Amino acid sequence: LPWGLLHLLWPFFVQNLIIGYFWYRRIRCLEAFCTDNLTIKNRSVDPTPATRDWIARFFAIHYGAFHLAYLIALVVLTTVSSRRHDQALPDDSPWLVIGVVTPADLVFMLVIAISFYFSHRQAFAAQVAADRSRKPDIGRLMILPYARVLPMHMVLVLSPALGQTSMTWLYATLKAIADGLMHWVEQRWMASSKSQT
Repeated sequence: LPWGLLHLLWPFFVQNLIIGYFWYRRIRCLEAFCTDNLTIKNRSVDPTPATRDWIARFFAIHYGAFHLAYLIALVVLTTVSSRRHDQALPDDSPWLVIGVVTPADLVFMLVIAISFYFSHRQAFAAQVAADRSRKPDIGRLMILPYARVLPMHMVLVLSPALGQTSMTWLYATLKAIADGLMHWVEQRWMASSKSQT
């Protein structure tokens, strides 16, 4: 079977979880940070450990809730797509086949996930070191991973309307833009931390 959209969605989902885990830890590792333009319950906040911990918890719950919804959607899409493929549903069926995930695919995706975990763990150490040599804006830091949420939203909303091929290309493009944006911002932050030391 050819690969479909699901073969992009599952690894991207797992990447998002790994990024979210390390991002939570990164926020918790902040020692000095600023809270410019950050409000909690319509009140300005000071850059204290309590603020840092609140932001970290909020991020974990909010980002986690998005991904719980994505997990449910992916399980449903995977099940329906597999069932449609197995039952050879007619082309006019409202269910879209967006790939069939086989056990071999799962093994391959697990290898990708393990590889991404270890590479991101290494990047995490460099990010924490850079954060300690500058005073990051905790609000901006918390928001950055959400750039990766948009492609998942687009897929869930537009897949039935666009069909698998168009959606796969759109998703791959949005994913590349999100990854590029995160990388560009991270590199700017890393460069600013080097210039401050």
